[in-house]
Amino acid sequence: HFRGSIVVSIAFMGKWIAVLVLMFAVIFAHAQPRGNFTSQGRYEISKGRYASAIELLNRSIQQNKFNSEAFFLRGISKYELEDFIGAEKDFGKALELNPKNHEAFLYRGVCRSQQLNYKAAFADFNQAIKLNDDDWRTYSNRSLASLQLDRYVDVISDCNKVISLKKETSHTYLIRGEAKSGL
Repeated sequence: HFRGSIVVSIAFMGKWIAVLVLMFAVIFAHAQPRGNFTSQGRYEISKGRYASAIELLNRSIQQNKFNSEAFFLRGISKYELEDFIGAEKDFGKALELNPKNHEAFLYRGVCRSQQLNYKAAFADFNQAIKLNDDDWRTYSNRSLASLQLDRYVDVISDCNKVISLKKETSHTYLIRGEAKSGL
């Protein structure tokens, strides 16, 4: 009899523990990160709250002016808010602190393209490709900059690379066709 009541108590406690674990899992799955300002800024970006992310990332940068990730993420937020000049500056600072961040070169290149500075954008895309040569986004963006610079052979080459790296490329075929017509 005593042994049976222990088994029943353990089984009953096991159910309550499972319920508590499930409750905590749900709470933590929906909770905003409580860690540092960089983590909170990243979370705000994931929710599309870019202005809020910038405020948090500003605080992170105030705490540590050598935080390349905070500059990069703030650049992403500014880019999403179409502050291309501010974003370009933040990506530049992120690259000063971490010159191996291929995505910072990619995004700075996109910002420069948005400002019609295609030569500088082309140079950034080249740097991004040196650091990571299998990111189709970089080749795609470089093809657009090359098209503006009348570098049709480069456009065709980059479009072919995008096609080899990514399967859904109807836009790429159009750009490549435009470059071929310019030859």
